[in-house]
Amino acid sequence: MGLKTFAAGTALLLLCASVGSVAGQGNRPNSGGFGGSGGSGFGGSGSSGGNKPPFGGSGGSSGQGGFGGSGGTGGGGSSGFGGSGGSSGGGGSTSGFGGSGGSSGGGGSSGFGGSGGSGGGGSSGFGGSGGSWQSIQMCHRLTPKKDAVFTSADIPCKGQSKCQVCGGPDRVRDACAANPACIAFSYQVSTKCGYLKAKAATSIMLAPQRDWVTYAGAKLFPQEGVAAASILDLCVMLRPLTDRNVLGFDMPCNGKDRCEVCGTVDKIKAWCTNSANCKGFTWNPATNCGLLKQETDQGLVNAKGWLVYTRA
Repeated sequence: MGLKTFAAGTALLLLCASVGSVAGQGNRPNSGGFGGSGGSGFGGSGSSGGNKPPFGGSGGSSGQGGFGGSGGTGGGGSSGFGGSGGSSGGGGSTSGFGGSGGSSGGGGSSGFGGSGGSGGGGSSGFGGSGGSWQSIQMCHRLTPKKDAVFTSADIPCKGQSKCQVCGGPDRVRDACAANPACIAFSYQVSTKCGYLKAKAATSIMLAPQRDWVTYAGAKLFPQEGVAAASILDLCVMLRPLTDRNVLGFDMPCNGKDRCEVCGTVDKIKAWCTNSANCKGFTWNPATNCGLLKQETDQGLVNAKGWLVYTRA
């Protein structure tokens, strides 16, 4: 008799989960549906967001029940921004568990990946886990200055004190993007070779030199009269290191020794992009503020709640 009662109860739970999932299908063209309530069973999972351009739809929220369902995945915008991951499952009514946050939004084909969804808390159980932090792309626009060369800040490589790369400006730029220490380079036209540089500055580093072209970002050089085709994009991926921080190596700005920016990760990244020597940044989600850094592979320390976005 006990076995039959258990089997009947299990079938009822599965039926609730099935109904919840079907009920969650949304009819909005660019958003994920919402998982239906599972009563005392399992909440249905949120469906995935759509991919109608220019923005990917957000993943659906999960249903409530004994165990929260997982949030749906955000759809990728075809040429815009990936949608955000779905929010978490509802808390169990007695001692259930909050569902996990949805996975991150898909990356737009020429945009940015969306953020992961957050985990919900069980009412008397355990909170679900939040979505994982995602790597982001950052691009410095390198403007060329003719008949000029950076005389210092060379990067060693291959056993040499200077890192020489030959084959044209694009190839030197690509080598710079692949080297976490590189932020600019000087290029000799006659030899078609360039030298990677760890810093960019006009006051103490730049010297007049015919047959050379020096590339640096953040409008360090005037862009007036410069052909658009000669401006290069130095695009790199910044990966997040959780519960880590960087002591020192701060970027100065606005007359201060360190450059603190408050807001979203995208806002802090924009500030970093517009700073000639910024190679990454730290960020604290609790305060929504971060610090621009000249180096992110040095001075690393453990710091609960902080993230370091680094090329290293």
